[in-house]
Amino acid sequence: MTNSELSKPYQAFFDKFAEIDTLEVSQWKSVHLIAHMARRYKDFYGIGYTFRLNSTAPGKCYEMYQMGKLTQMITKDPVVLKDYLDWVWSKKVIERKKRITSFAIFVDANNASEYKWQIIDNQIDRTTPLPKNLLTIAQYIDDTIQSYGDLAFIRQSSDLMPGMKNMFDELQKAGLDIRMLEKIK
Repeated sequence: MTNSELSKPYQAFFDKFAEIDTLEVSQWKSVHLIAHMARRYKDFYGIGYTFRLNSTAPGKCYEMYQMGKLTQMITKDPVVLKDYLDWVWSKKVIERKKRITSFAIFVDANNASEYKWQIIDNQIDRTTPLPKNLLTIAQYIDDTIQSYGDLAFIRQSSDLMPGMKNMFDELQKAGLDIRMLEKIK
């Protein structure tokens, strides 16, 4: 099926795939992460990934549904999600010479847990700077906040001021896993 045979919404969906070459990873949306996965698939197997096209709306297709599950399992941060996709490719597909036919390997709870324990939990400490999307939200309330340690300190304060509670709500919406702050020393 060529791009011209697709519905207009799917044509627009697939047209966004080229944006992964020009956008910073921190600006990626779910469609860009799917494009990255599809590119890795084509580079590794030599054939294009077969999309399910199981819905008239691309936002409700199988791959977008799976990406939504993945953001709930890992984070909404596109930099971390791209790193996770690359980690699965290298550790679970390439090293094991595994043949995949769907997005399912990426939303496997065992893979997500292993990644979180090995990579995420071991990378972030109190001096790790906040990514730009979280920093913007945090500094709107308190311009002295710079790192995960600053957030952890504020979070551990017994009496959060109303503005701080709202800030943490917004940070969670932006992809911060509040549980990670409990592990920061």
